[in-house]
Amino acid sequence: MSHRNNRTMVAAITVLAVFSLLSCSSETPATPASSTPSIATETPADSSLNPTETPTSDPTVPSGPPEKPAAMANNNEEGALAAAEYFLDASAYAVLMGDEILMEDFSTDTCIFCSNVVESIKNDRKTQVKRLTMSFTFNEQPSIEHKHGIWVIEGTITLKGSHEQHGKKIIGETETADVQIYVYYKNGGWKFERLFFQN
Repeated sequence: MSHRNNRTMVAAITVLAVFSLLSCSSETPATPASSTPSIATETPADSSLNPTETPTSDPTVPSGPPEKPAAMANNNEEGALAAAEYFLDASAYAVLMGDEILMEDFSTDTCIFCSNVVESIKNDRKTQVKRLTMSFTFNEQPSIEHKHGIWVIEGTITLKGSHEQHGKKIIGETETADVQIYVYYKNGGWKFERLFFQN
């Protein structure tokens, strides 16, 4: 495995630690989040629901997966950016609701980050973790570049959330990270190839 792939794997594991929102006192304090994230908002989850069930009585629980923006129909810069934003939003929803099927649907087999998110979802079930809130968002408008058929979206993201385990509510530290998101358009749709953490 190349050094670049090693860094990608470490970064994926690092962000999953954020998803797990561990409350160890020895952890380094996180960088404060931007006060104006531009894409998703935190939404309480109900772990009693199966990923395919739609809540009907609680207006604070997501009624379903995030909708794909209309711009994702376009194989251009606008479509690539919309796809990256959707993938971030959908990844947070997948963790929040324990919906690994959604994660597997839009990711590629080579996406290490995606595979680790799926494993994190499965581990939540084993360890009886109930996700309460989760967001995974761009802080500001990212840059975008087209390279050899792949769109590379680069920017800063914020990760935050909370969970409950064994009756104890834990609010995770807010984290920020500089990332590159790789997406491509094939057979009429966008695929999430990988998320590379630069710090």
